[in-house]
Amino acid sequence: MNFKEQIERLERIKQMHRLISDKTTGTPETFAKKVCLSRRQMYNQLEIFKKFNAPIRYSKISQTFYYEESFEINFDFNFTVTLERETQTIYHISSQDEINCITQNDSICLQ
Repeated sequence: MNFKEQIERLERIKQMHRLISDKTTGTPETFAKKVCLSRRQMYNQLEIFKKFNAPIRYSKISQTFYYEESFEINFDFNFTVTLERETQTIYHISSQDEINCITQNDSICLQ
């Protein structure tokens, strides 16, 4: 898995967690579309969450996935470059942030 794929995977985990936490996933088909996966791939990703004891359930009445009890995912990833003792952050992703920044002289923020 290359760098770009790793970043996309972290972004997808963050997005899935936010949708589940907010109880806004929709049906399995809708959820898969929201996170740009096939239905099978989406369920495979949910299995990874479950391996970490995420109490994920599905409500047929509300048509959404949700956490049965409090569950948090926290991660930080920084891609930095140091040249002649000057460090520059190129990419930062955190499970707590709504916006990720790519910094190259000027900040470019992705939403």
